[in-house]
Amino acid sequence: MSNRVAIENILAGLNLTNPSLADALRLMLGDIGELQGIVIPIKSQLQAATTPTPAPETPSAVTAQITSTGVRFAWVSGDPNTLFYELRELQGATDWDHATFITRTSSNEAFIDPISVGTHNYMVKTINRDYTYCIVPYAIDVTIPAIGPVSISSKVIDNNVLLSWTVPTSSFTIQHHKVEKNTIFLGYNDGTFMAIFETLSGTFTYKVTPIDIAGNVGPTSQIQVTVAQPPDFALQDVRLDDYTGIYSNCIKDVNGRIIGVLYLGETYQHHFTIRGWTKPQDQIDIGLTRFIQPNG
Repeated sequence: MSNRVAIENILAGLNLTNPSLADALRLMLGDIGELQGIVIPIKSQLQAATTPTPAPETPSAVTAQITSTGVRFAWVSGDPNTLFYELRELQGATDWDHATFITRTSSNEAFIDPISVGTHNYMVKTINRDYTYCIVPYAIDVTIPAIGPVSISSKVIDNNVLLSWTVPTSSFTIQHHKVEKNTIFLGYNDGTFMAIFETLSGTFTYKVTPIDIAGNVGPTSQIQVTVAQPPDFALQDVRLDDYTGIYSNCIKDVNGRIIGVLYLGETYQHHFTIRGWTKPQDQIDIGLTRFIQPNG
């Protein structure tokens, strides 16, 4: 039954004798009917919008892949209400609420920086559109094995010692190797060999310790090398520089090494303008094709 028919039935039942009063009631009842037609759909939409989205499902098939530069987590979730995924690490905690936040992402994977040697306990939860977490997290452990030792070999020519060593087994990229002679620190070496000039004969113990990009330190390997007194060589003087003087055409880097020879008064742009060039191609066109070249 339409609103108009219902209104007329109501007026007929009242038996009104005043036509003006009947017209007034007819207008009022008609406005109420139209208002209901607007309000009821809006109310239904509001009720639907305020109905809480159910808690999302726990992610499944969570995996952790150790790469040379970090750890990649991946997971599966078929819940259409999922908006984000959050990764936390227990770090001594026993539950999700006290775990340490690592990252939050909308994708089905997350990549984290290299971590220390040992077993790390992680948890993953899904978050829906209402920012409600799933009830049960997915727990996964990641174990980083210790760095393996290096194998050192040596070659002696007069008083020059060439040390070389193998690449150790490691989860992450090796950043450098710490090299020592007896108890003396010789420096950090990014490669797998080092030349050492000995000024006196003797038997020396050289040590090599690998360190990866996460700061994990591997075991120290060592080798004993005997250096004979070299022919036609006699040390006359030894002077140790404390590097407190004035640097000329060189700089001291963060590891305490001196890098030179540098032209510190010339910028990249100045290199071209003082020679009448406007771009690198101008330098190439006159035959100076190498980055480091005399008079270039």
